[in-house]
Amino acid sequence: MKIKNSGESDILERSFLTNIILLIPFFLLFVDYGIGRTINFSPLKFLLFLCTLIWFIMYLRKKISFHPTILFWSFLFLISADVLSVINATVPFEVLRGTLFHLLLIIEFYLVVTAMSSKSLIQKMIKRIMVAVFLATAYGILQAVVYKLQLNFKNFLDRLYNVFPVRAGLVSMEEISNIQLRWYRVKSFFWDPNAFAVFLICFLFLHLGSFLYYIVNEPKKKLTQVLLFISIFSQFICLILTLSRNAWLGIFAGGIIFFFLQSKLFLNRKVWIAFLIMALIMLVIDLSGLRLYELVVKRIMHTSVSADVLHLTSPLAGLDAFRRHPVFGIGLLNFKYFYQSFYNPSKPFWITHSLFVNFFAETGILGGVANLLIIFFIIKYTFTVLGKLRQDSKGGYWYSILVGFFAGFVAVLSANIFGQDYSYNVWFLMGMNMATARVLDICDKNIGHE
Repeated sequence: MKIKNSGESDILERSFLTNIILLIPFFLLFVDYGIGRTINFSPLKFLLFLCTLIWFIMYLRKKISFHPTILFWSFLFLISADVLSVINATVPFEVLRGTLFHLLLIIEFYLVVTAMSSKSLIQKMIKRIMVAVFLATAYGILQAVVYKLQLNFKNFLDRLYNVFPVRAGLVSMEEISNIQLRWYRVKSFFWDPNAFAVFLICFLFLHLGSFLYYIVNEPKKKLTQVLLFISIFSQFICLILTLSRNAWLGIFAGGIIFFFLQSKLFLNRKVWIAFLIMALIMLVIDLSGLRLYELVVKRIMHTSVSADVLHLTSPLAGLDAFRRHPVFGIGLLNFKYFYQSFYNPSKPFWITHSLFVNFFAETGILGGVANLLIIFFIIKYTFTVLGKLRQDSKGGYWYSILVGFFAGFVAVLSANIFGQDYSYNVWFLMGMNMATARVLDICDKNIGHE
């Protein structure tokens, strides 16, 4: 995935294709909307198909070129493993659906990496990401306010979404009433609170890195600092209100990486003053009746026999599936049929509750290795670029941006130890991480040659 020359980069920067790709952050908000049950045609899928068609036309006209890399062969390995998993599949059609889904994820990744060929384009995309995150958090907080004021939330949703064909999951919010604290898990535009939480942790550290950079290095840009502060604070509020323990685990892991790579910024007292102000505002909101602290503690301590059994048996069932079919797996998207056949005929649970277990359960050793190779390559390349950057670049704006994307990726992977969200949001983040690392790597090499 290399840019052939500077002329090709200029063509991409001015192309209609790049302008469409810059819209992806907004389409991610509506990834769960679409028409059709068996194969869902969402606006994002239509956008990716359109971008692929335009890219292919540009390739045929020799305006852009294609250069296979190690990552490309890893993607090909993954698709091959997906197809081969049909050997043991209970429902072969599900393998086809899953393979097409993975193909779209790879296309999304490749389009982002190809189009984001300069710092100016990455900066444009970052601004759109921040606007999309703001819209998602604003609507998530609005959901909480509507519930807190005891308004008719179902009618509120129906009025707001009557122009969209929506899934049933958007009609009502999941209630947590058996922990002696009545609340609803907010999910914004997404079909599930956990999906909303994963969307937030993808880009939380991008905002945090930008915020810390402006506090330390651009003290005069007060408006930018205030806007980023509001956005970060809103994301923290929404992450609490999703009640997603997996996301909270992801924040902890991503935070460790972020602190390790940005330790110099944390030596500045302005950073700690900003965090103190945020904590005080959170305390005031908590004391005003929102009870965020109590909500977090009771959610962490809350146990449910049925939920705990399900979270325990589903990954164990995944390991059992891998034991039975170690080479090709039980078939992509076929776990629910395996679970129904061997564990609970009355309740075909569809996920293993662990992304990494699911890799090996559904596609065997071939698919598991292919997925881990992709993850390993991205992590290794990012660390290599961060290590090679000139000393005066560390602590700078673009260093903070790359660390933000990378910490978000680590957060998502950590959340998926006990979760399973590896969809368009995550692959878009992976693409932005790779694109930023590649551009910084090229720029650093050019400076070194001067």
